[in-house]
Amino acid sequence: MFATVKKLFIPCRDNNFRPKILEGKYLVYILLLACFLRLSTFLFFWQLPNTSFFADISRVVLIDSLNDERTDLKLGTLKENTSLNKAALLKANDMMQKGYFSHTSPAGITPWYWFKKVGYDYKSAGENLGIGFVDSSELHQAWNNSPSHKANLISKNYKDIGISFLKGSFQGSPTTIVVQLFGAPRIIPVLKPKTPVIVKPIATTTITTNIFGSTANSNLSTTASGVVAGDFISVEEERTFLEKVLEFFAKDYNSLTQKIVWGFLIINIIALILNIVIKIFVQHYDLILKASLISLALILLLAVGPKEITSLLNPYVSIF
Repeated sequence: MFATVKKLFIPCRDNNFRPKILEGKYLVYILLLACFLRLSTFLFFWQLPNTSFFADISRVVLIDSLNDERTDLKLGTLKENTSLNKAALLKANDMMQKGYFSHTSPAGITPWYWFKKVGYDYKSAGENLGIGFVDSSELHQAWNNSPSHKANLISKNYKDIGISFLKGSFQGSPTTIVVQLFGAPRIIPVLKPKTPVIVKPIATTTITTNIFGSTANSNLSTTASGVVAGDFISVEEERTFLEKVLEFFAKDYNSLTQKIVWGFLIINIIALILNIVIKIFVQHYDLILKASLISLALILLLAVGPKEITSLLNPYVSIF
């Protein structure tokens, strides 16, 4: 094994001072495999919006990414709420049809209107918006990089989450609008029959809005026991094998291929350095040139990812 490794990486008499790893066929194999891995990633994100699974898979990835982060921060995870999903879809439809991208519509309709529209009686509520993204991980990171949006992501006030991905024509161009809603339902007091119950408000009602990562808070009367509004479903519920495979591609495949290509690059650079340093007076410049060009190609493959594909497919990429 040592002799094989020596021939591959170290210039010596056994390989005529030409490490085999830097010879043409090995470099070509490395480059072809790296290209295949990265190209498969690009093709997936290119075609994902055209699949029937796009909205569901993207929603699952966003919720999983958020709850993974909240778990790391020792925060409670958020439950997917069907009422909030419906409210998010209504808001996305309104933006797509009326051609605006904002928390408040041109007619003055605020995000909280959609909560009430689906019957979600909230104590606290928030909204994050995104447009033009095809990679959920990139969108989640974009929200994380914005303090006002991140405040919604890691707020202790929320218990539920709802998300809608809507693909359509926005101001004459095809794109995808994402609405992410957060909420904590007002607890409805449970009254015992024929028993008088007096509920005193613990605070006055206040509403605040941040136009970038929009939030609302309604401090209303609560009791120790109550009924939570809305039906909960699990993002793990009844997912098919194909959906799980697509979720892996959407969430982890890009990161996996990047790590593999990084490994190829590191191996190539180490072999190049060993070739130059170990036998400093015996240099084969054709090997140095080939290895340098392969390293440059690998760096370019690493530099182009879903974010660049997103920008290519959708010139208008933004969060609000």
